[in-house]
Amino acid sequence: MSTATSNSRAATLKDEGNAFFAKKDYHEAIAKYTDAIDIEPTAVLHANRAQCYLSLEMYMDASADGRKATELDPEYSKGYVRFATAEQKLGNLRTSIDNWEKALKTASQVQKADISIALSKARKAKEAQDDPQSLANKVHIIPDAASQQMPWTSIEGIISDLKDREEWFSSAFVVREAEEASSSEFQRAQSLMSLKRRDGARLGGRCGAIEAYTNCITSDKRMFRILSSDFIKDYSEQVMIESQTRKAWPHEGPSEIKTAVVERLKSQSWDQVRPALSLTIRCWIMKGYVMNSTNTNESAGLEFLQRAIDMLEWGRVTFPSVPHQTKGVIFTDTFYRAVRLLKLDCVMHSFKAPVPTTELEAFYEEVSEILKEVTASIEAKTYGERRLGTAGHILCFYDYHLAEAHALTGLYHAQVANNLRTNGAAQEEYWAHYEKATFSYNRAAKAVPEDDEFHAWYLNASLTNASQCPCPVNYHIETIKRMQVAIPKMEKIWKNSTLAMAGRDDNMKKMMKPLDELERMVRDGECKGNTFMKFD
Repeated sequence: MSTATSNSRAATLKDEGNAFFAKKDYHEAIAKYTDAIDIEPTAVLHANRAQCYLSLEMYMDASADGRKATELDPEYSKGYVRFATAEQKLGNLRTSIDNWEKALKTASQVQKADISIALSKARKAKEAQDDPQSLANKVHIIPDAASQQMPWTSIEGIISDLKDREEWFSSAFVVREAEEASSSEFQRAQSLMSLKRRDGARLGGRCGAIEAYTNCITSDKRMFRILSSDFIKDYSEQVMIESQTRKAWPHEGPSEIKTAVVERLKSQSWDQVRPALSLTIRCWIMKGYVMNSTNTNESAGLEFLQRAIDMLEWGRVTFPSVPHQTKGVIFTDTFYRAVRLLKLDCVMHSFKAPVPTTELEAFYEEVSEILKEVTASIEAKTYGERRLGTAGHILCFYDYHLAEAHALTGLYHAQVANNLRTNGAAQEEYWAHYEKATFSYNRAAKAVPEDDEFHAWYLNASLTNASQCPCPVNYHIETIKRMQVAIPKMEKIWKNSTLAMAGRDDNMKKMMKPLDELERMVRDGECKGNTFMKFD
């Protein structure tokens, strides 16, 4: 095809893309722009496709296209605008500000006013982000003194006793697994982040912190802690260090990375490619988790987690015959499932009542798939026998995954019930979902040890839903008594957890309060244990 013909074809595709964009058919517009880019990549085409991605809230892809547009034509202001907008949505405010400033320099007089306003907003957001008190208001920072009273300092004597009795179903092993797989590494991560040097403008240091933090989050996110208000700044610098060393892809979008991985593997081994790919995906996981847990930018946080999941799926499908030990632990079933549950937990916390039915059903479909997978793994005992060296891993990546899937199922039914009741549905219709929520949370409690706070907490959630529908009196009595048995065991390890600081104990005391009155009613013959009652 001649150059003139190619240019003509690319121009036609661009016009077709513009037409689809005008109709807000962004997916078709992206397809047309992509075909045109394959023929003749230009700043305008990349900027146009970036705008489509922005409209679809696909900010990582928009950022990659915006960046490419600025590289192809440094004088094209819209490229900087697209790049700045996407980076701001992703929480990368320093990069956003830099590109708003460049957009202002290259813009026409007509565009300058809007760009100046956007730049001012980005600068104010950066000031707020850099304020140490801002982080302190969003996340519990655990100083060294308080750290001495947390779960990871409470388990040594307990584990020794459990070992002597050969009892392996205890949350003490979960804490130790998270500490050994992550949190002893977590301490290493803190040390690594302090071992930085500056050589002119170049920042140097050691690698491993990002792996340590993501191991912590995927083993048991309760073990993740922030010890300093400087964490965000230190962590950002650590990402730069490790990305340079590992030759990762800190700025590229998923599509670019997939192509780059395949190309690198043509000339490099997995030993060279694996660190770069693993670090890239782990950075997304970390950023998504931190954004959501600190309520910094929930939509962008969910995008990072979903893109990490998409990349894991891609790697598992594209390289099925490559062993996990070769392509990386991130592609194992347990790690993959842990990230999916992490995303679903973030989705759950982002729900705002009333939750749209389409969102609830998509959520339930994902949860059900995980529940089916982990149930099959446990029934097949794919993890081997429980013993000192395996107890924590089995609990973290099988029992607790099962419990979380049951709990998320319970949440789904509770949300459906709330929607039905709000919309004036018949009582029997929403009672049925409260009942399903009741027993889903009960199953979740059974999947975790009595000495884990989640055991009593899931029972509490079960009672909360049971109180919203007719339920046997005996169920309330028996569940409260199970909580009474579990709480003293829980307090030996989890007395000062983050959940406790959020009001866990007062909430449970409230749900346990009716016990004496319920037992009196049965004893005095006012009702029978199998009498169905609803408690408001």
